[in-house]
Amino acid sequence: MSRVSVPIVLALLCMAAPALAGPEAIVSDVRIHGNYRTPDDIVLQLAGLTVGQPLGPGGVDAMADRLRKSGRFESVEVRKRYRSFD
Repeated sequence: MSRVSVPIVLALLCMAAPALAGPEAIVSDVRIHGNYRTPDDIVLQLAGLTVGQPLGPGGVDAMADRLRKSGRFESVEVRKRYRSFD
């Protein structure tokens, strides 16, 4: 069975970490766009991502690399966004 590659975008919604916790952000939500062949929970597993985890420097690039190396996606884009207080 051959694998069909699709583009994927992970949008990580983060909250700023408490001042005492350092420069990391906390992943509060993940939105996956463009994926229709791989279940979202598998995408998160491939990315090594769980909601509530700290996201330190280089975390976004490491997730994108893991997803690219899986060979399941034509292109990968991981975006880190902060929730607004609106």
